[in-house]
Amino acid sequence: MATHEDARTRFLEVLKELNFSKRCHELAQLGKQIKDADNLEAILDYLIPVPAADTTALDALQGDSLVPVSSTDATPQDAFQEKARLIVAKAAGCVGYAKKLLDHPSKTVVFSAAREGLLQPTDARAAFLSENSSRKLKKFLMKYESLQADEAVLQHAWQLFGEKDKDLFWVPLTRVEDPSLLLRYLGEGQQMREWLTHGNIDKVPGFPQLAHRFPALMVNLVREGVLLWRWYWVKEVLEKDPMDVLVAVIVEGHEQGSGPKAGYVPCNKNQDLYTTLVNWGWRKQPHMMLEVVKLLLSGKGGVVASTYRIRGKGKNKGKGKSPHRMGDVNTPIGRVSRLASVLMNSSSTRCYLTTNKKIDLLMQIWAQVPASLKVGSTALVFVELMPSFKSQDHRGREINNLISAVWVMLNDVGRSERQDLLVGPRGTHKKANDACPDFLKTFSDKLPAPTAAAQFFKILAEFDAHMAAFKYMQSDVCRTSNGRHDALMQDVFKRFLQMSAGEDEDEKAGEEEAPIKAAEMFEALLQDARSRDVIQTSFDMLIRHLDGHCELGLLHAVVRRMMKLERESRSKVTMHLTPEAALALPTAWLSFLSLPEKAPPHTQFLLLVLRSGLGEQELLGKSVANYGSCFFWESLDHVLCASQQKLMHESQAKPPDLRMLAGINVKFVEDAVTNALPSSDEIATEKQAGQSVSTGRVGSTILGIDCSVWGVVVADEGKVWKLASGRIAKKKTEGQSWKWADGSCTTASQDRTCIYFAGVADVKKKTMVKDAAQRLSGYADLMCLANMAKDQSKAFDDLLPFLIVRFQAEQESGRIHILDELFLNEQLPEKLWDANLDHIRSLWKLSSKGREKDVYAHLWTKLGTRIVEIALANWGADTGGKEQLLACPTKACLFGLEIAPDIDLPCMLVKCHCKIASRKALEDALCWVIETAVPLSGNSSCSLQDFWGALHTMSGIKFCGEDPNAVASWKTKHSQVKVYKEQAYASEVLTSLPAESVLQGIQRGSWVELEDKSGFIPMVSERTGLPSVELDGGSTAEKGLWETVDFIGEWWKKLLAQSIKQQAVEFVFVGVLELLADRQHHYFSGSYRTRGRWWVPIECAEYKTAVANILRNIESGEIPAKEGASMLVRRIHALRDIAIMSSQDWKVRTSKRRGRVEDEMLLENSNGFPLEELEFRTFPAEHWVRHQMCDMTQHQRYEPLKAHTYRMRESVAEQELKTLAKLLAPGSSRRDVLWQVVEAAAVLSGPLMLQILQDCIAGLDARLEGMARVISRHYPYLNIALTKGGQQQGSSDVLTPLLELCLLDDSTRDIVVQKIMNRNDCECFLFFGTSFARHLAGVRQEWLHHCLLKLKCCANDDKPEFYHYPGRGPMLIQVALYGKAVPGWRNALGKGVRKGMGKGVRKEALQPARAGAVQMYLWHPDTQAAFLDKGMTSTATEELELLPLMCFANGIARTSELLAQYPKTQMSMDQSFDRSAWEVIQEAGSYTDIISELRRRFEEHPEPIFSDKVEDQEVETLLAALGR
Repeated sequence: MATHEDARTRFLEVLKELNFSKRCHELAQLGKQIKDADNLEAILDYLIPVPAADTTALDALQGDSLVPVSSTDATPQDAFQEKARLIVAKAAGCVGYAKKLLDHPSKTVVFSAAREGLLQPTDARAAFLSENSSRKLKKFLMKYESLQADEAVLQHAWQLFGEKDKDLFWVPLTRVEDPSLLLRYLGEGQQMREWLTHGNIDKVPGFPQLAHRFPALMVNLVREGVLLWRWYWVKEVLEKDPMDVLVAVIVEGHEQGSGPKAGYVPCNKNQDLYTTLVNWGWRKQPHMMLEVVKLLLSGKGGVVASTYRIRGKGKNKGKGKSPHRMGDVNTPIGRVSRLASVLMNSSSTRCYLTTNKKIDLLMQIWAQVPASLKVGSTALVFVELMPSFKSQDHRGREINNLISAVWVMLNDVGRSERQDLLVGPRGTHKKANDACPDFLKTFSDKLPAPTAAAQFFKILAEFDAHMAAFKYMQSDVCRTSNGRHDALMQDVFKRFLQMSAGEDEDEKAGEEEAPIKAAEMFEALLQDARSRDVIQTSFDMLIRHLDGHCELGLLHAVVRRMMKLERESRSKVTMHLTPEAALALPTAWLSFLSLPEKAPPHTQFLLLVLRSGLGEQELLGKSVANYGSCFFWESLDHVLCASQQKLMHESQAKPPDLRMLAGINVKFVEDAVTNALPSSDEIATEKQAGQSVSTGRVGSTILGIDCSVWGVVVADEGKVWKLASGRIAKKKTEGQSWKWADGSCTTASQDRTCIYFAGVADVKKKTMVKDAAQRLSGYADLMCLANMAKDQSKAFDDLLPFLIVRFQAEQESGRIHILDELFLNEQLPEKLWDANLDHIRSLWKLSSKGREKDVYAHLWTKLGTRIVEIALANWGADTGGKEQLLACPTKACLFGLEIAPDIDLPCMLVKCHCKIASRKALEDALCWVIETAVPLSGNSSCSLQDFWGALHTMSGIKFCGEDPNAVASWKTKHSQVKVYKEQAYASEVLTSLPAESVLQGIQRGSWVELEDKSGFIPMVSERTGLPSVELDGGSTAEKGLWETVDFIGEWWKKLLAQSIKQQAVEFVFVGVLELLADRQHHYFSGSYRTRGRWWVPIECAEYKTAVANILRNIESGEIPAKEGASMLVRRIHALRDIAIMSSQDWKVRTSKRRGRVEDEMLLENSNGFPLEELEFRTFPAEHWVRHQMCDMTQHQRYEPLKAHTYRMRESVAEQELKTLAKLLAPGSSRRDVLWQVVEAAAVLSGPLMLQILQDCIAGLDARLEGMARVISRHYPYLNIALTKGGQQQGSSDVLTPLLELCLLDDSTRDIVVQKIMNRNDCECFLFFGTSFARHLAGVRQEWLHHCLLKLKCCANDDKPEFYHYPGRGPMLIQVALYGKAVPGWRNALGKGVRKGMGKGVRKEALQPARAGAVQMYLWHPDTQAAFLDKGMTSTATEELELLPLMCFANGIARTSELLAQYPKTQMSMDQSFDRSAWEVIQEAGSYTDIISELRRRFEEHPEPIFSDKVEDQEVETLLAALGR
């Protein structure tokens, strides 16, 4: 008896526990302790005390009888105790104890008794069939898994629910064990069969169990058209009877349905069932698949009516009928080929099929084909299914297996069919020779070119092929883009010539056609081959085949092709695609040339040069050595044009440049052709002899420039004229110091120079008259006269000093005219600006001194811009001497900057960078532009921002010249591109590069030398012959410049090392991060998947030091707290963007639940995408904070955070958070800092962030925050001080987002809530957000009870609190709607949207609470009673709906009281009251203490008004709630 008393005592003690989890745990422990007792049911009966007059339970302990414990007049407390007793019984394993509680008045007790596994199957069946059981109980029992689904149960279930609720009837039907009973409801004409037909599109519960028990029945239902195949239950049938499914789908053609998701990824589409099933069969049951093949070949099976899919391209990929070569899909061979197609395309990694295994299975299928069907068309179908190794010649074993398999099929079809398949039918009909056989094409396309050629030669050993087969092998199989297999093309061409030459006389259908065919074959080779040696050798073979004959048109085509290939071999773009030529130039071809009698003389000369020989001392040999082989081919092309009289045709090439042969006479060439070359001395003598002797001007008179007589010329001494008077006249000063007496000049240049000096004196006189118009005309004439001189520099050396003197004496109009003529009208040529820079500077200084200097400003700015532009375009240019480069920047360039200081140098460099000759010069110019545009000690307020602006402007600069050592960007085209130590495939392999890798290198022929000298990469793959790298045409923006020019990074570091100005702090701290994040997609080219990220500028030590200094300035107060906090949060957001673009491990989930597969795939596939295209860039919490979703005034309801949100690890901004935490000190800016903390917490998660949030909450008064939320918008002057950014209409509630973000993580929520419960105002936190109240309602019911006891009830005439005002925040009634069951509390809040919120419009009632939102059965009866007293004091609809759900409190009694008051009208409700309206009471005001002001205004606020009416609508709501 003591044991029973102890159990009861402990049971009653446990019932006092307010926490649901602890209460259930202790009840379960009690059940485990009494589990082994002999009289277990009696002990369970004794747990609940019975009234003193009823001793039945006490007597039961002494006997064997069981006592019913239920009563028709049970109280809510009894329901609570009975549910607790059921928990003990379940833990004790007392199955069957729930039978005595099935008729309990409380529905929650009945539900637990019927659904929690405490019923024996017989008891459940008896209760279900009993007439005394309620319909509600039977509905509960329908879903009880232990309820046996026999004939009586199903019949009764159908009578009760079958007609109206077939979904409910389906639940017990899936538990049927007898197939005949199942067919009774799923047979022909039954309603459940029709329901199943329309409802099996979606996933139906119970199908996998039925498929496991009755696989044949499920397959027959598909055959009858009732069901569609669905993989989630088909796999159950495959485990029991796979052959039945294979036959139904493959043989009988029942393909309706779908397979699993592609890759088993939930976000992908479903696969085709036929493909999935056949794929599964070949991988796991190949012997069954071969049996299926036998059935198909025997002609069994139905017609396939449904469509199926095969691999293909295009919008309708693989949909519809099979290719024509596979035959009709309804024929045996067509259906077998369809099976084989799936086999060969199988790529699943589960039970993976190797290529050799696939070929072996395909040959087993071929072996089962009857001999009557082994014909050519069948063999062609099977060959088409074979895998292709066209570019995989390293897979030797698989290739050998494929070849062996093909020859097995060829042997099986017989010799006649084999001949037709390989070389085509033999006949005289023209169509028989026009095309290459399809079998040979397909077979050759499956093999690498060398192997395909070897197999073709093997075929030729047995059969003679037509020309079409040779041409296909030569032009299609052996053709490559880089001439890799040109030698194979030559072998095929050689075999064709041998075959043509070896034909017997009686087999030659047309002997005259043989040369034509040989020429056609060669023309095809000529168009396809890239190797000049192969073309030359093949042409020689053709000539020999034609007995030394050659048609000039064909020879000309060969020469044109060789000339084109020679040019391509010299181009950097096509150099790697053209093999080097090793053979000597074919001078023997010159024997075919003969010029007509009237051929132009230069063509005869060219022919003589071509016939001079290739020796080192021969003329042709020297020309080729100096100018390359292109000289030979271009000259030969020109001679051929002349021999065919096509020189004047527009399409022909121009004559070659013969200036290289200047000084060579025709006799010299003839001697070179017929005899030996003359010696060098003879050549010099002959050349000197051919020169004319200068006669000079001996006897002429020379005058000075002032017309004085100098004397008569007596001798020409080279550089001077010797005069009879004894003096000399230098030839170079002619026109400057002296002139000829007869007015003539020695040369044309001297003559033109004399024109200027002869007339300049007269024109100058015109500029000295008083008439302004004549003076201006004189200035123009002077400049024109100077421009007419050949040596303009001498003319302007004389003119400009004169103009400067006249410029000083002129008025404004005259000065403007002189400057306009010189510079705007370009009378002073640009090429003379550098030489006359001093004169131009003098003009500028004179213009700058006058009062009218602003008049000349535009002209000088334009001139300076042009000077700098010319200097940049000629940067580092060759001055004419050997290795003499122009010193940069030039004096002219510096002068241009001096007169036009506001030039946009970066834009100017972009404009003219293409004109810079060498890459080194371009880099030097770029460095100077940056150094000049962004100086270290400049006047700019933000030089660092100017630096990035300049880089952005110049980001498109790329070297465009022909510098052979220019570094270019290259991109790998496929994976495993090898890097060799030397320029040879046989050298050591250093490493391998993945696909889409971008690297810097210099092209060296057909190799790319890496910029850092770390190795060489072949431009063509040795294994496949395909290009392995290509020029990267994509722009890499600032990154490209940074990595190309080291000076840029160094200059950035120098700028950072300076003291950062106040205006530049924000850019350094935040702006550069945002700039780099926004432009990341410009820094890489190629596929998104292979793109990386580039953060080099912010990873240097100088930048980190600058950031550390800014953080210290924020902490010290040098930067105000408000602005500092804003900058910190902006930086945190920028660091967030950088982290999500660079890492895959940044996400921190707030929930313990596993993340969605779709989210993981989205994160995985986001690599390389631009920032604006990242869907997860804006975090859910960030969106919630930014749009103030907690503001009920703005959104008419409270919008909670998403259930499964995420944030970022705080380690990305740890220093920033530490600085932000130090700004929380009390002060005038604390409120602004709090709002910034909210922004940061929406992004970051971690211990430090959590501590900052707790510190923020600890410094706030919850009751005061609630008061502000109620009245602040009535007083805008108060609201401005409380809202974010001082918004007059914004929300002042900062506590709600702080609390929600603080409680966002499941792992730390309970600890934080416990700290809040230690506060005196803990009950107020129920009305800020939902997380706190939801945690108390669902997890910590004892704390909820404590808070409810502390709350005040406004109905008891207490002083109103902020949480009594509806429409200003969450109400207490909503705490009952925070249940976690499906669909949950969020949907219940969503149904609370009110329409017609405008003033004067009656608000619509809330919709009934949805299932899962109300879980008050977790609460203790005392907690429910307290909630009933404090939170359900009105007759609002949302409260009336919840009254019947207070199963452990006296909610029914309260309902009776309200019904007794009907009808009752509202006593004080203002019908025009609008909860969302904010009437401005006072626009402006002053205060000394905002806390005192808030309290005063709240006390003045009107008391809240509650609904107390009981009218028709309220009665209907109560009755509907009672019915539910």
